[in-house]
Amino acid sequence: MDSLFIDAIGAFTLAAFLIMVALCLIPFHFFYLTARLEMFKVLIEVFLSPFTVVTFKHFIIADILTSFINPLKDLGSTGCFFINGLWKDSSVPAAEDEQRCPGLMTYEYVIMFIPFWIRFA
Repeated sequence: MDSLFIDAIGAFTLAAFLIMVALCLIPFHFFYLTARLEMFKVLIEVFLSPFTVVTFKHFIIADILTSFINPLKDLGSTGCFFINGLWKDSSVPAAEDEQRCPGLMTYEYVIMFIPFWIRFA
């Protein structure tokens, strides 16, 4: 049984990630469609908040985004892991694998800056 799953560890992670993204974006009336649409609308308003009026819900969502810096950085690393095909060998990325994602550090700096800019602007 171990030989069945040894090569597919990355594939299971990719499948779980894609299922979660699909559940968030699916336009059917289950899994709280109105709440998901309202959250999407509030997220857009939060990104526009330096130029518009800020209400309590915008402030709370911006505060939560500020707390989500590390998971958003991890999302960039996960994207690099899957886009560059590192998941096919299901090994721990080595130091030389950082050269495969040249824009990852820029992404991390932008992700660390944007929530604070949104919240304090």
